Amino acid sequence: MSNRKNKIKQFLVNCSLTILVFFLVLLVIELLLRRYHFWGAKVSWSEPDTIIGYRYTPEAEYWFQGENDHPIAGRINRHGWRDREWSLARPRDMIRIAVLGDSFVEAFQVEPESTFLQLAEAELNQAASARFELMNFARSGFTTTEELLILDREVAPFAPDIVVLFFFPENDVNDVYREFDPDPMRPFFVKSPGGALAPDFSFAQRKDFRIKKALNGLKQHSALFSLVIERINLLQHVMSLKTPVAANGSADHAAAAPVIQKIGNALSLATANPDSRYQQAFALNKMLLQKIDAACRQMNARFLLVCINLAAYHPDRERELRAIDPTFNPYFFDDDLDEFARQNEIDFIGLQRIFADEYRKTGKKLQWTHWNYDGHRLVARVLANHLAKIVTP
Repeated sequence: MSNRKNKIKQFLVNCSLTILVFFLVLLVIELLLRRYHFWGAKVSWSEPDTIIGYRYTPEAEYWFQGENDHPIAGRINRHGWRDREWSLARPRDMIRIAVLGDSFVEAFQVEPESTFLQLAEAELNQAASARFELMNFARSGFTTTEELLILDREVAPFAPDIVVLFFFPENDVNDVYREFDPDPMRPFFVKSPGGALAPDFSFAQRKDFRIKKALNGLKQHSALFSLVIERINLLQHVMSLKTPVAANGSADHAAAAPVIQKIGNALSLATANPDSRYQQAFALNKMLLQKIDAACRQMNARFLLVCINLAAYHPDRERELRAIDPTFNPYFFDDDLDEFARQNEIDFIGLQRIFADEYRKTGKKLQWTHWNYDGHRLVARVLANHLAKIVTP
């Protein structure tokens, strides 16, 4: 009996030691990941949001390794945006400019002081008699849907004088339309039978969104757990890409027909044979932009629309696309949105020609996938010049 008790006792001791060693190993791995960011590991600085899908956690520290040759670190401000701290009350002599956009505006690829927003603000404050404050209300993956939703909830309380929206055709036309991505954790605007737009937040009721909310606390406290979840999500994404998808968006398991090479997705709009589904998506974007303009007018703010350049600003990329379809027009979105802006009395900047001209003049590469340092300096110069012309102190 005594021998059996000793064996049980020894077994429990061994189990306890094994568990202790296991957790010590996990702790060492956690500390190493936090210190050296192996495999891009970092503690999450975002959290689920039932309105816009997810947002950045106020006052969280971030670490980002993207297209730059070195990582970028910093802190999210107390309002949940990648920017300096802001006061809710606007100083009387301040011209406040709220800027909406996606990852191009969020700009985790460069240090905060190198973003076009801070560069433009510095240029304006150096040249003008008034004081300017440019505020970054951008988040990776934003479309006109999320930008309209945060305008009232997040932007209006700061009473901006101007609202600037950066529109990226290659993503915004696609991501705003449910048909092209029927299963994401994000909101959509859908047309009612009467033609009015109404928001759809059904993603917040999904099981995977509730799971995401439940696991978020662990992600915000563990680089190891965040890394595991990111790898699982990446694997699921890769597996989904392996399923062929037909033109109507359904899985196509039939024998594949010969594919005629042509320009697809949103870029088809810049050809003589646009995809009708992307025409509908672009029309939806314009309806949302009109609602954003109306919201700006209601808050007595001027609205400036900026069309981000396509990847095809580079002559080699233009030639590649024209080789596929000779009717491809790299300036389609600039020209179309310029006309749209004139019809709706909206200020407008198109960056496609500006980037193409700058490249031809200087030969400088202006972006990785997102803008590089030279690209940010160019956008800052263009934006500051335009704001200086339209702003009356």
